[in-house]
Amino acid sequence: MPATSQSFWTYYADSLCTDMGLKTCATFGMAGVSWVVGGIDQLVTSLVLLMVFDFMLGFSRGYRERQVSGAKLKHGLMKFILYGVAVQIALQMQRTLFELDPTFMGLRLSIALRDWLIAYLVLNEGLSCLDHLAYFRVPIPQRLVLRIKSYRDKLCHTSKDDVHGPREA
Repeated sequence: MPATSQSFWTYYADSLCTDMGLKTCATFGMAGVSWVVGGIDQLVTSLVLLMVFDFMLGFSRGYRERQVSGAKLKHGLMKFILYGVAVQIALQMQRTLFELDPTFMGLRLSIALRDWLIAYLVLNEGLSCLDHLAYFRVPIPQRLVLRIKSYRDKLCHTSKDDVHGPREA
């Protein structure tokens, strides 16, 4: 608090009311994001942070290679938006499954689709960040990268054969 004639409460009330429009817009924006992703938790926080780091590292890499383009920036922005849409779809599917309460032989079949999707996206964003860091010659253990890829692939039970079809001999 600056040394002025203002009282403690007056100073903080003035600070709170400064840029009220911006603060209100930011609050509504974050409330909207929270609604879209089903609440802010550790998974969502990790995803958002990794997306921001990936964007900054990708931009830095493009700047270093002199390949910064508006199309790549739009692609990055669309990725942010589409991740939110994908999480919202998974959340709605999860809520629908919870309401239907499917059971098989007494076992509840409701699954955490939202959390699985976000975990998959976190692993992808983390791998992208590690790739950017490796470009900048930050020493990244290859075993770590392979382990994260293994986790990502096991999360969705995918392999190269699943994605690209069977290999020919």
